[in-house]
Amino acid sequence: MTHPRDMARSDPLGEILHLLEPVGMFYCQSRLTAPWGIDAPPFEAAISFILVTDGAVLLDGSQWLEAGSLTLFPHGQALRVASDAAAPAVPIEALPSQKLSDQFETLDYGGGGDETRMLFGMLQLNHAAADLLRAALPMVVHIGPEALGEDAWLRETVAFIGREGRGQRPGGEAILRRLADVVVLDGLRRWMEGPEAAESGWLGAVRDPALSRALRAVHGAPGEDWTLPRLAAAAGMSRSAFAARFGAVVGMGPAAYVTRWRMHLARGRLRQGRAPVGAIAEDLGYRSEAAFNRAFKRVFGQTPGQARAGVPRVGQDTG
Repeated sequence: MTHPRDMARSDPLGEILHLLEPVGMFYCQSRLTAPWGIDAPPFEAAISFILVTDGAVLLDGSQWLEAGSLTLFPHGQALRVASDAAAPAVPIEALPSQKLSDQFETLDYGGGGDETRMLFGMLQLNHAAADLLRAALPMVVHIGPEALGEDAWLRETVAFIGREGRGQRPGGEAILRRLADVVVLDGLRRWMEGPEAAESGWLGAVRDPALSRALRAVHGAPGEDWTLPRLAAAAGMSRSAFAARFGAVVGMGPAAYVTRWRMHLARGRLRQGRAPVGAIAEDLGYRSEAAFNRAFKRVFGQTPGQARAGVPRVGQDTG
């Protein structure tokens, strides 16, 4: 029998989804009656989503989201949703919601007209792969009801979320949260498999049979001494051919990629735990904490200590 881990290794896109580690931050099950309008602030560290189960939603005054559609916002930008272009918008934090738990609330709001129901939520992806995937994704990923309806299980899942949101059954909150996470991950998978997915950059390398072997080697043992000859051997290519192909597809050299992957892993560990900086540095292949600190600041524009404390970074991720 094939182990799921071995299946992930043979399926690069599946490996990405396996690594993402989604953690739900906020869910709001909404019943909205026209006219209504809502402003949601940006949450840059999250992927936000809207799943419309009944009615329709006007997004940012320009795009209609139909019932049965899923829309992802990988960069957590500010959003305005409304029943129509003329409806005034109210900040979401000012609306009279009912808090059911630290992560879940319900909202019943509007002027009493036509009804719309939607589930709005935010997920944080807690892995180095998440930062690289988000950089490859567009600002908006919209999957219409016709695409979601292609798979019977997904069509029924969306319909079940709609039914669950209309009732107050025991355990409904926990069920909605878990089903929403599944639907969002499936939405990411659909985009990654589709024609709009990038054929260059990180996703392009993940799709490339030879380059993906080198990437999986680095991802599986980030603290190893990944020299150009070792990476080329993992890819089954000559050094010169591997370096040229890697640079053309990924947009950076192999050594820069190894550093970037290590630093994204380090940032995740700094945020999630209390391991000493020196221990993280050693685990990721750095012989001195000073060298690790320099590499971290070069990538993120801040020191490891500032990252752990949640201090806003300066500049761009240069990898």
